Amino acid sequence: MNGKSDDQIMRELQTEAHKWTIKTFSARMSANGASEAEVKVQMKEEAAKWIEYNFEQRKQGKEGTASPDA
Repeated sequence: MNGKSDDQIMRELQTEAHKWTIKTFSARMSANGASEAEVKVQMKEEAAKWIEYNFEQRKQGKEGTASPDA
């Protein structure tokens, strides 16, 4: 690992997932046709999966992916 604790890695991933959600939400709403609540739930699930995957990758010293939709 690169000297970062699991907590630090998790916080970084959560911050990146939050930024992705803010940046992507409007486009998802206009393209999806679903309700705001449905889009939020879908994006929350995608972000959680991305965080979990990237957390494991970083613990192994690997890069992971740049965002949940990458």
